[in-house]
Amino acid sequence: MKSQLTLSKPTTFLITKTYKTLALVAILFSISFSTYAQNVSYYINTDTGNDANNGLTTGTAWKTINKANAQNLQAGDKLLFNSDGSWHNGKIYFDANDVGTPANPIVVDKYGTNPRAVIYGGSSEGLYSVVAGIKIQNMEFYGARMFSGSNTTCGIEFYRECTTTTAPYIFIDNCKLEGFGKVGIFFIVWNNGLSNPRGFSDITVKNTSIFNCANAGLQVYAFGNTLEYRQTIFQNILIDNVRASRNAGSTNITSYATGNGILVSQATNVIIQNCVADRNGEFDSSTAGAAGIAGIWFYDVNNGIIQNCEAFENYSSRVTDGNGFGIDGGCQNCIIQYCYSHDNQGAGFGLFQFGGTLNPHTNNTIRYNVSQNDARKNAMAGIYLWANNNTTEKISNDNIYNNTIYLDANNLLPTAANTFGHTTGIRPPVGIKLLQSMSGCVDNVKVYNNIFYLDDADPNLAFFNPADYSNNMVNVPTNQILMQNNQYYKANNPKFNWGATYTTLAAWRTATNQEKVGGSGANTGITTDPGLIWPGKAGTVVG
Repeated sequence: MKSQLTLSKPTTFLITKTYKTLALVAILFSISFSTYAQNVSYYINTDTGNDANNGLTTGTAWKTINKANAQNLQAGDKLLFNSDGSWHNGKIYFDANDVGTPANPIVVDKYGTNPRAVIYGGSSEGLYSVVAGIKIQNMEFYGARMFSGSNTTCGIEFYRECTTTTAPYIFIDNCKLEGFGKVGIFFIVWNNGLSNPRGFSDITVKNTSIFNCANAGLQVYAFGNTLEYRQTIFQNILIDNVRASRNAGSTNITSYATGNGILVSQATNVIIQNCVADRNGEFDSSTAGAAGIAGIWFYDVNNGIIQNCEAFENYSSRVTDGNGFGIDGGCQNCIIQYCYSHDNQGAGFGLFQFGGTLNPHTNNTIRYNVSQNDARKNAMAGIYLWANNNTTEKISNDNIYNNTIYLDANNLLPTAANTFGHTTGIRPPVGIKLLQSMSGCVDNVKVYNNIFYLDDADPNLAFFNPADYSNNMVNVPTNQILMQNNQYYKANNPKFNWGATYTTLAAWRTATNQEKVGGSGANTGITTDPGLIWPGKAGTVVG
């Protein structure tokens, strides 16, 4: 915000040696610099305010956001927007002259009886900041996209150029965002070539909903040169009880995917929990060479957890992706647990390693999750694995266990294009699919203690299908993927696709050495009914 500091008119004092006179000088000196005071509340009321007021009380409130933007804010200062009257028009802007701290942040909040104050950004952002030390709560931000389609900005955007130190503390709570042409909430940094770049840290977003934005609901992202893939640019992120819904994507962007729900990248120590991502990516127009979208996912993240979340009815406009959840390229030590994925056009859960990342994909885990009737399009799977090559860009040392996968063949959609050997038309999903560009794209991946339950109505449903880019089934050895202690249930016509098609667990086990202790010892795995209650009819937790 622009500096508005004005000193009082200079005063000449006759300095004496008496304490009384010195005390008077001290008092006047303090008054002269009172504009430096911290923890000041400024009130904004569009209906009754006046920018000629001092803004320090509800009765002397300012009228416009522009007036607030002109004020240099110090640690603990508050911008309080009236929630009981008309919407506030304009963009809140924090520049380098606004100085909040983690212990005493600058606060954007509401006053009045309504639960949130409303900011209408029009064709601009709702709030834009180049500094941290900011707390935003009890606010709604709307962009013109929801009315006229003219907004091409973000709802809340924090932008920074990397330095060698992080900018700590951003806190967003009880907010709603809708109708922005890019990202609802965007944390973005430019990596300007530093060898040890740092961006924002200690980020919390909670109790917030993001609807009808284009590129993504919530995204954490760094761009620049190849150093952007360092995982310490963002640090210590908590995303809790956030809903990203109907962020549909862009019809005029083809070079990259648009319409993600919640996406975090280039970060260390991330928790996403109690979140919902649904119906995102409907108008994604990315081409076959670009990545697709997912409900909630990571890439280039170290020590990340996605837990207690739901993702459903997310779209795949292309041959790939449209997944519920994903641990993507360059991730290490990441976990997806206790999540529910259902009715997505893409896979329920994905482990992927794309080309070009400088970070290996290793030691990641998918556990204690449910996938119900995912893979409605493009012959995807409940769990999907894909890697770019068998050397530097492969999946290694991952674990998939204690998950339940249910699939039927109802409401399937045809493939989007003839890519990766997929013929057009409707093709059934599988429990697990591995698509590899060459043999050895996965290494030491263990799949154990899972339930694979296939509806009996379609004889073409299969428990898994490892395939190459021409969609030919391949036999994956146990040192690459080891299946062990899993339960496979299909009352009739069970199919185990693994280089060839086998119709019994015993035949598949004998031919491949899967479902054996150590890959060659005692037999494991069962085919009995797991006794699920109303399998395939779990419904939606959040409507």
